Amino acid sequence: MNSKQLAVGIMILIVIAAGVVVPPYIRYLLTEIFIFAIFAIAFDLLFGYTGLLSLGQSMFFGIGAYGAALSLIHFNVDVFTAIIVGVIVGTVLSAGIGAICVRMKGVFFLILTLIFSIILYLISLDFVWLTGGDDGINFERPELNLFLFKLSFYDEYFRYYFALLMFFITLLIVYRISNSPTGLAFKAVRENEELAEALGYNVYILKLKSFIIAGIFSSLAGAVYSISFGYANAEFLSMDLSLRVIIWTIFGGAGTLVGPIIGTGILTYVFDIVSSLTPNHPIILGVLLIIVMIRFKRGVYGILQYKLSK
Repeated sequence: MNSKQLAVGIMILIVIAAGVVVPPYIRYLLTEIFIFAIFAIAFDLLFGYTGLLSLGQSMFFGIGAYGAALSLIHFNVDVFTAIIVGVIVGTVLSAGIGAICVRMKGVFFLILTLIFSIILYLISLDFVWLTGGDDGINFERPELNLFLFKLSFYDEYFRYYFALLMFFITLLIVYRISNSPTGLAFKAVRENEELAEALGYNVYILKLKSFIIAGIFSSLAGAVYSISFGYANAEFLSMDLSLRVIIWTIFGGAGTLVGPIIGTGILTYVFDIVSSLTPNHPIILGVLLIIVMIRFKRGVYGILQYKLSK
């Protein structure tokens, strides 16, 4: 076992143990961080690996949340069916929107994703009878029947470890994708689309594939979030959440997988502290992001690499 594998093993043991030893509020915050990290990992595959900056990634988080929530409320399905419904709806949406958006390049792609995001957000505000609008919809958190055991999402320990499990599964799958021939092709598209096309890659299909995979895991994050905390609202589809995932990813280090996780953890915690102290917390976080971007282009992960290499 090399030092890198040892470090990963130690980190896994720490987060597993943390679920038992940390105070309730920190456990709640870590549960949120694990779920948001799934969202950030999905976005990193799209932006960090393929070079597609989307301003509408919250669309898929929100639709996954509503898909899971509404299937639980109206069809009384089990936990995994609800998650699958949320993911399927997110996958279909990402395939449809992606087929249109990835035909565009640069700022046109960015604007088009923003337009779709705004449309879905406004629809969610208007269809109050279905989505609850700004107030959202609250529902009884389901139980997970596992053989002879009934596990409830009202149990903070179960909620923590369920989110952690979903996070580990996502990280493993996306890591495998990013290091596969498809992942290398994504990087080729990011570096130079024209050259990638000249080498025989179908750039449109590759970008669409990246867009759909990012949509799948974003909707998974949304589904797990709504089930874990028992609600979904229109803000899940808002541009605010899309901007947050962009900031988490860039701050932590885009194109690294580890970076977005670090960025999500640090900024979610800092945001929680600063927002309780001042209403100007977005300005403080913005300044922090600018400082990191100027000093280290690969974010906090770049800082860690630099320190460890000395």
